[in-house]
Amino acid sequence: MPGKHLSMEEMDVISDYFQGITFCGTHSDPQFHPQFHEFLQMCVDKKRTIQVHVAATARKSSWFTKAFQISKGNDVEWVFGIDGKPEDSHIYRKNQDGKFLYNMMIRCASMGIKTTWHYIIFNYNEHYIEECARDAEKRNISFVRIESCRWWTEDLLKLRPNTSYVDVNQLGKKRSNSIVNNQSRLI
Repeated sequence: MPGKHLSMEEMDVISDYFQGITFCGTHSDPQFHPQFHEFLQMCVDKKRTIQVHVAATARKSSWFTKAFQISKGNDVEWVFGIDGKPEDSHIYRKNQDGKFLYNMMIRCASMGIKTTWHYIIFNYNEHYIEECARDAEKRNISFVRIESCRWWTEDLLKLRPNTSYVDVNQLGKKRSNSIVNNQSRLI
């Protein structure tokens, strides 16, 4: 809903209609909704398949813990946007505390919740892909590397990785490649 938060009534209608619910902000983050925990509980109670994408670090660990407790034992997947080693992720994800979010990701996985690490490849992190993938695997976290084609501004061009991670025919198009278990798909 552009320009305003969804109401509980609107979320009730949406969660009645759709079997799968994805909480993912393009211009924000689901954690900024003042009733997110209530939305999550509503969807869990209705036995929906749920995916929660987070990249912001504005909330305290207690907020995440409460959300993870609601998620535990249910069909909920948490997807964490951390691009590179935690201490470097803020280079693209402005104001992100990558170390904090990484710790929340580890907490989520340790609670037995399906957990995924989304890793957009940039020039500052392309040399750590395998190291981070191994780290994710040992923690039972799915690892998704994303080969972006979003290199249409000067700021983004400065972060563009080696050409082995960039399909020059896709430059400037609004679609990216995600690679999961060496299987590629457009996103």
